[in-house]
Amino acid sequence: MCANQVLKYTQNLYAELTFVCPSYWMVEAYGGQGRTAYKYQYSALPATHGADVRAYFGPLGGVPSLGEDYQRAFVSKWPSTNILKRVLTIEEIWGNFVIQQDSSISNEFTAGTSLNGTAGTNAASMWPAFSIAEPYQLDLNQTGGVLSMGSQEVGSAINTTYLTGSTRRNDFTLVDAYTWE
Repeated sequence: MCANQVLKYTQNLYAELTFVCPSYWMVEAYGGQGRTAYKYQYSALPATHGADVRAYFGPLGGVPSLGEDYQRAFVSKWPSTNILKRVLTIEEIWGNFVIQQDSSISNEFTAGTSLNGTAGTNAASMWPAFSIAEPYQLDLNQTGGVLSMGSQEVGSAINTTYLTGSTRRNDFTLVDAYTWE
């Protein structure tokens, strides 16, 4: 086993113990007994810790690794510079949960405006609450585009792989949280 493999295994173990396992503990603890919890996996490349924040809060169209349609699933179809207004917009995943206790969003957002919302029912438009008996989570990904490599952060020496280009499409799928990996 070479040093790179040991480093990769160590990083994966750290990620599982620090982020993945606690996400299961939290969703199991807060779901059930009259409470609603939803679980998702942010999988859009580079899918590194913290990369998801710019998907949620923008700037819309200002993230090289994300298509605007992907961001609109979180931010809203009405771009706003007011963060509070963006977070509470009913048409987005987090806003729906806060206001309606249902994280499902319309096909317009799951299919994306580039497809004019013409795709069939998407997993995010009928996203069930998580339960131990039915442990569904939404895998939030994108497909298409051109595979690129580079640094996502100014001044960072770390290169990551991500998708670019106008042909990126949302790829949101409902998976069994316990067996999907």
